[in-house]
Amino acid sequence: MSSKRLIKQIIYGFFYLVFFSGLGYGIYFLVFRASPTCFDNRQNQDETAVDCGGSCVSCALKNLSPVEIFLQPKFLNADLESGSAYFQLKNSNSVGADHFSYYLDFYDVQDGLIDTVSGTSFVYPRSIKTIVEAPIRINFENIGRVGLRIEDFNWRLAEEFSQPDLRSRAVKSEIIKDQIRVTGLALNNNSFKLSAVNIAAVIFSKSGREVAASKTVIKDLDPFEERAFTVLLPKAGDPIDTSATLIFVDGLR
Repeated sequence: MSSKRLIKQIIYGFFYLVFFSGLGYGIYFLVFRASPTCFDNRQNQDETAVDCGGSCVSCALKNLSPVEIFLQPKFLNADLESGSAYFQLKNSNSVGADHFSYYLDFYDVQDGLIDTVSGTSFVYPRSIKTIVEAPIRINFENIGRVGLRIEDFNWRLAEEFSQPDLRSRAVKSEIIKDQIRVTGLALNNNSFKLSAVNIAAVIFSKSGREVAASKTVIKDLDPFEERAFTVLLPKAGDPIDTSATLIFVDGLR
């Protein structure tokens, strides 16, 4: 075989190899290669980060941090057979939840479950949520510890679920016979109506210890309306510091 023929065969073989390789890659690219998705661990399409933003799920919803227990549940006994509990949650996310469930688990000194008190609530973006459960019918002497479970968060973007401007003023605490009465005014400082305004009060003794907690709800507070509220709490055995009452106000459209 002449050297010229060998060189031609090599050249032809090279071009055939390039041609069929290109053809095979083109068929793979057009037919078999997967289209970009929101789950391919790549920033493609119109995503603003890997697999989120644009036509994919919001990055704020994709990269959620767990809601923290900011204050562990505290049980405050009104008498031997009943009391109240309150706790605080911290949401560090830029999104809120318009619904979640919580469960207060009461255990005895042997760590056996006595009872569970459950409820639902909401939490706004980047906020601390205070929740009061009252009254709770349980024998105080049987309680060894109180556990808290939070779950089933229904997350909403901040533009869909933002915290309204709510204010309280003229808050006053006074002892009337066997009760503590907390009164004040709640202002809806928004251009929209609030379907429910939750008001919680925590009472302290003169030694600085929480001794009672309770709550009330104002329904249908109109835009820029101010309305009076009253929270009634059982009088504890310790001397009460009426100037140290904590008030927590939040509301829903």
